[in-house]
Amino acid sequence: LNLKAAFAHAELVDKDASQCRNARADQLRVVPGDVTKSYLMDKLLGTNMCSGTRMPKGVAKYSAARLSLVGRWICQGALDN
Repeated sequence: LNLKAAFAHAELVDKDASQCRNARADQLRVVPGDVTKSYLMDKLLGTNMCSGTRMPKGVAKYSAARLSLVGRWICQGALDN
């Protein structure tokens, strides 16, 4: 998963959440407009994860403000901006 600026959108939006292939085959990393169906938020919150650990791994969890920013981006359509 390449999250560098030039690749992140293509790697996240409308892409299968590969960690969930066995548990929830239809799970997507980011579902534009729907934060509750976006596995990225589960991973950032450390909830409802198919496998692995909370993101970002090995560092402090995101602040409420940062989580809100990611959530707004998803809710506004997860634009490539």
